[in-house]
This record gives sequence, C-alpha cells and structure tokens, in this order.
Amino acid sequence: MDVAFESVGNISDDIKDEPEFTELNFKRYRLPRANKILYKKICAKEQKNASLKKIALILQKCSSDQVKEVRLRWRRRDDAKKRLEEFEDPEDILKVKCERLAQAITQAQHLVVYTGAGISTSAKMPDFRGANGIWTRLQQGKNIGNHDLTLAEPTYTYMALYELYKRNILKYVVSQNCDGLHLRSGLLKAVL
Repeated sequence: MDVAFESVGNISDDIKDEPEFTELNFKRYRLPRANKILYKKICAKEQKNASLKKIALILQKCSSDQVKEVRLRWRRRDDAKKRLEEFEDPEDILKVKCERLAQAITQAQHLVVYTGAGISTSAKMPDFRGANGIWTRLQQGKNIGNHDLTLAEPTYTYMALYELYKRNILKYVVSQNCDGLHLRSGLLKAVL
C-alpha cells in the first residue's frame, strides 16, 4: 500500500533506505492531516513487531539462557524493591555519619545540597514512590487522601539549610520537591 507524503523532497526513496521508519526520523517530514491516523497505525504496528521480535528471541534461547534471563529479571526487581525500603541507622553509626557530614560541610568551598521527598515527609507531605507513596497507593487501589500544600510548614531540615545559606556556607539547593517549602523557609529562587 503506497502512502502519499508532503515533504521538501521525495521521501519514498528515503524511507526505503532508512533501517527503521520511526517517530524520531519521521518528524522531519510533514504529514497531511488525512494521513496522521495512518501514521499512528504504522507506528503502533512497528512497536508491536518490535515486541514480537523480542519475544521470538527469548523463545529461541536454550533453557539455561532463559533461566539466566529470569534470574536477572528477578534480581533487578528485588534491587528495585530494596531501593524503596527505608531503614534507620543505629545511634552510634548515625553519630559517626553526622560528624563526617559536618566535617565535609566545613571543608566545602561551594556547598550544593540535593534534596528529595525525604525532607518533606516529616512535614506531613506524601512522597510518590515510598511504601505509602501516592503512586504506590494508587496502584494498590487505595485512597491517597487530601494533602493541602499550603498548610505545610518548613521542617528543621529546611530551616537548617536556610541557616547554612544565611551564613554563606550553602551556595545552591537542587531539589525534586514541588511543595514550595524551600521558598517558605526563606531561600531565594536564585538559590534553587
């Protein structure tokens, strides 16, 4: 089945020469409105064919290769679960880690702190991927509750970072958080 395309040049030869006609290399061509649906069908068919090729490769492996593949996937899944686990260090180990952190901070010339959901959860803000995170609870079909970001107050951690900034020790904060608590603690937007 031939498909008509509008482009700067003749693309029918270009398409034949390219190894895969995907969305990435397709973007340089302009497609008439009537063919956009056809284009989506072509992309979906290519994705389906790619998946079938992967399945065929797996099925062609000998059983020991299949076992290795399954074990590798189990290990990756277990590693992903371990990254989600939270644990607390014993007090003696925590003391040593805090001393090392304090020493690193005092020796730093340009301190940049990277923060994430961990400093907001103590402010009663939910995280997204933890055991009781929003995405986790949604996947389990559980209620995620109501969380009003405007009621959240900066925690001691936020205020400690602000104090380091006021003393000209902290230069920048890189944060994944979207709750605005860094700004409410007193940090300027230019520091974030």
